[in-house]
Amino acid sequence: MEDPFVWHNGQHFELIMKDRYGKICGEEGGGIHAYSKDGIDWHLSKAVKAYSKTIRWNDGTVSHQANFERPFLLFENGRPTHLFAATGDGTESYQFERTWNMVIPLKV
Repeated sequence: MEDPFVWHNGQHFELIMKDRYGKICGEEGGGIHAYSKDGIDWHLSKAVKAYSKTIRWNDGTVSHQANFERPFLLFENGRPTHLFAATGDGTESYQFERTWNMVIPLKV
């Protein structure tokens, strides 16, 4: 696991984090979601997979990112509205053709 993003939702802590080898969420480099009352003892959410490296673009095309790094969330009125990540496309992890920062609007 790496690249944790932690926040407090007013009742407990939550986090999203990169599952480097896919041992928890089932996708190498995909993201997990977990929660904690005290920020020390963490529990995986029932829907553990928080995000995927597979992206569906506005035009309906689908691509698989080589990496999805340092995820973080934008909050509006206490709710996450956008997921940000450093990413890149390429043939496999860490084999980039180009890199950029991605912003993904979240469904509410």
